[in-house]
Formats: sequence, structure tokens, C-alpha cells
Amino acid sequence: MIVVSKQVLADENQLQQTLGDLFRYRVLEFFERQVVIGTGVGRNVLGLATAATASGATGGNAADRLGATGSLLADMGWEANLVILNPNDWHTIRSERADTGNGQYLSGGWAQPAQPSIWSMPVVSTSSLPVGTALVMDTAAALVLDREAPTVLISSEDLDNFVKNMVTILAEMRGGLAILNPSAILSVALTP
Repeated sequence: MIVVSKQVLADENQLQQTLGDLFRYRVLEFFERQVVIGTGVGRNVLGLATAATASGATGGNAADRLGATGSLLADMGWEANLVILNPNDWHTIRSERADTGNGQYLSGGWAQPAQPSIWSMPVVSTSSLPVGTALVMDTAAALVLDREAPTVLISSEDLDNFVKNMVTILAEMRGGLAILNPSAILSVALTP
């Protein structure tokens, strides 16, 4: 929520649209953080990382740990069909080079990038997840509940806005996350 001058919105042709777009983006960004790392306390969503169980995968590089975690999920009867990583971790994995030969990239490199997947599991990168931690999950274990798309409302009827010629801009959405089976969501530390 923000309070701005009514004249500023009237004088700048695109300002209202630009603020609306910015507010919708920020609301969606906040919701993404809730889905990924929400604490579940109070009005916070219980996020995937909070509900996840540590896989215990150790040894090898980050890619090997992700593969081992996917195998652990499969052994438990789940389909490991999504990896969630911080963009910095994803870059580290994608830019890994062979120790022998001419040091070629293991996953295609920048000139021939590989599809965003690792061990046949699609990868989603988000800055909402802390560096050094990844999630491997079966997407059937959780549902994103999109109850109401982000809306932006403008009103002069808040407090004394009418008298001061101000308007209040409010952005909101309704959404949630239903974790149907937390055992299908595993976290893995990417570094030893």
C-alpha cells in the first residue's frame, strides 16, 4: 500500500499503469517467496522448503547430490519431477567443466546451453531459495492455490485522503499452497 498525490497520477499519463504493473509484480514476487520459504506461522503460507525433509544425500558434486535425492524419492514411490534451485547454484552446476581434456562444459555451456533439467528432472530457479540448498520433489505432492489474481485498487476514501487530495493504492491477491504429502519434498545441501 502506498499513498500518492491525486495530481501526480493525473499529470503523468503512464504513471498509474506503471505503478499497477509494479505492484502486481511485487505481489506475485511476495507470493513466490511464501510458496518457496514461507514459515506457515500466522498469515504466512507453509512453504515447500519449510515442509521439506532433509534428504541426507552427501558426497560428490551438487549434480550428484541432486541425482541421489531424485533416486531416494523414486525409491519411496514418488516421481522426482522438479528441482528448485537458487539461480547462483544453477549457474554453478551449468558452468561446471571437465577436469580432463580441454575443460569443456559438462552440460553444454553458454554457446550450446542444455535444457533446464538435471538427471531428467526439470529445473526451476528462484532467488527465493537460499544459495546452497535445493529442493527435489514430486509436483503431485503440492498444489498452488490461485484464488484471486493480483488486483490493484486506487481510492481517495482512506483516512483523510479526500481532504488532502491524495489516493491510496492497494495491491493484493488471494493464494495459498496445499502440501498434500510432505514426504515427497526433499531438501538437499549442495555443498559438503
